[in-house]
Amino acid sequence: MKIIALIVRRHELARAEFRRHYEEVHAPLALRHFDQFSGYVRNHVAEEIAGGPAGFDCLTEFWYRDRAALAGVLAYLESPAAEPIRRDETTFMDKAANVFFPVEEKIVIAGDAAGAGRKIIMLGARAPGQPLKLFVRDWETALAAGLAAPPRPLRCVHNIAAGTGASPPPWDVVTMLWYAASFPQLAQRDRPRPGRCLIVRADQRITRLSPTAPT
Repeated sequence: MKIIALIVRRHELARAEFRRHYEEVHAPLALRHFDQFSGYVRNHVAEEIAGGPAGFDCLTEFWYRDRAALAGVLAYLESPAAEPIRRDETTFMDKAANVFFPVEEKIVIAGDAAGAGRKIIMLGARAPGQPLKLFVRDWETALAAGLAAPPRPLRCVHNIAAGTGASPPPWDVVTMLWYAASFPQLAQRDRPRPGRCLIVRADQRITRLSPTAPT
């Protein structure tokens, strides 16, 4: 299963400082405490292309082997043993502003993105009262033409929000697109309406945890 986290930096930190601490201090610290991840990717916001400001500084992807592995992580984070992690989080994150939500992955183009020079993330939210299934259908239809036009992405994955709790996720669909170099202007031409759309260029950092870890 997969969780997406929208991580927000402390207001006094520049994005470069936030990113440096996340990559050089926090990610290695977390990995020393956990073995339940099957994948761990940080997508640092490099540019807000459309619909911004983003409201977050890193979109982090966590993959878990199963629900039991996720439950183990959550329990550990509340334990005394995780105090170093909790303490470090407060040094560079605005923890109260962070948002976590489960998603279901739908691979649209299953290409190898290892050599991609650009990763684009499109986040979509439906209008109030719009059914999720209808919004997702319209979102996928609107993007289809853009995906077929050159330059075609090397890889495309839709992440569809799976949360059903009292606090709905801020985004219903998170689409990730990997390009060799340039990318088309999907913002105006291909986004569905009604609803909100945010597009960012991300600097991806992958921690490979197993032979099947995502790319």
